[in-house]
Amino acid sequence: MLSDAAAIAESILSDAAKNHLANRTIIQMGTIAPTESLSIRDAVSEAGGEYLEAPVLGSIPQVKTGELIVMVGSYGRQY
Repeated sequence: MLSDAAAIAESILSDAAKNHLANRTIIQMGTIAPTESLSIRDAVSEAGGEYLEAPVLGSIPQVKTGELIVMVGSYGRQY
């Protein structure tokens, strides 16, 4: 779970990291804009990986009480 789209891209879309995306599923858990998510999804797909988006609903109080909600979604496979 990273802070923003720039941090996500830097972590998983660097030249070194892209080489390891094929046949892997990336689960992106940060809260980012839909256009940013689509851009990252496209880059992961181009590198041969799968992409899921799973942002969380809640904050520190919900974490402490075990009530954090994870929402998972996919944009579907591009053909």
